[in-house]
Amino acid sequence: MILRSSSNRSVVLKMKEKTIEKKDLSGFIDSLLEEYQVFAPTIAEGIPRFDRISSSTQVSLDSPKLERSPKEVFFPQCETLFTYQLIDGKMTMEEPPALESERVLLFVRPCDVKALTLMDSVFTSWEPKDTNYLDKREKTIIVGRACSRPWSTCFCTSLGVDPFGKEGMDLVFEDIGDKYVVEALTERGGKIIDGSSLFKDAEKKDLENLKEVSKKATEAIRSELDVKEIEKKLKAIYDDSFWGKVSEKCVGCGVCSYLCPVCHCFDVQDEGTELKGKRVRIWDACQYPIFTLHASGHNPRTSSRERIRQRMMHKFSYFIENFGELACVGCGRCIKGCPGNMDIREVLTGIMATEAD
Repeated sequence: MILRSSSNRSVVLKMKEKTIEKKDLSGFIDSLLEEYQVFAPTIAEGIPRFDRISSSTQVSLDSPKLERSPKEVFFPQCETLFTYQLIDGKMTMEEPPALESERVLLFVRPCDVKALTLMDSVFTSWEPKDTNYLDKREKTIIVGRACSRPWSTCFCTSLGVDPFGKEGMDLVFEDIGDKYVVEALTERGGKIIDGSSLFKDAEKKDLENLKEVSKKATEAIRSELDVKEIEKKLKAIYDDSFWGKVSEKCVGCGVCSYLCPVCHCFDVQDEGTELKGKRVRIWDACQYPIFTLHASGHNPRTSSRERIRQRMMHKFSYFIENFGELACVGCGRCIKGCPGNMDIREVLTGIMATEAD
């Protein structure tokens, strides 16, 4: 095993692949629960999502990709930033305590792990860093699961994401039928399988099957988009009539932002009285009419035309300017969830084909 340091993780450069029989997976998960808080794919109230589990029986592996992304494990929909209380004329404030133990996030798809690395740029690049988010990220081991059954709405490969990619993972499980090929990618990932009798050295035929499954998964993604020059194109058509046509389908519900594994807009509100209360952070969306409403009453984005444009500019222009990458991983959730049948692939194709008015 050869190790090198990368950020806060030790990256394993060379480690022999292992396998685990699917029938032994529950035993592996239950062993994790003895030492870690574990978050995994579940079905809660009929909705596939990542949630904390207490037993391997709660884990659902049937869905090729969950309707809801794992971003809320690190960036909850509603989160208390601090509480405050006035006692004897003195104001006291208390922040939530740091996590006491490490956590494991199980079976995350490559597109969602890539999305987490993009979220890292947002919450840790500025000063002061977001300690709530950073604490959760640093204390969570990411166990990925290669995407062998992409959705019909997936277009990750057009954005440089591989359905069998390993970026940002500590450990990855790759489905080859009756077993998984397991690769430890960091020291922390190796730690949770090291010494377990459930994992065996992978055989040559296992690795050959893995190559075939990976090839089929990539070929199953039919959508091919050319977005190489999209940043320049967006700037050229900023005032184009194109945005009015595109926005006709948008009902302003914000589901695209809430389902997106990269979207990170939020609002901050105080709840309580001048004597006692808390400050909370809640998800917000640029598709909402009051998202940019000023205290003066002025709103620079009064129609869905401006709001749709902002969403696309943020993802495919502003984010590149700030962090050098696209703020989209091609997961297709926004396509599946949109009640107006808006397809971001069609929007991107339209942008690239539009000549400025």
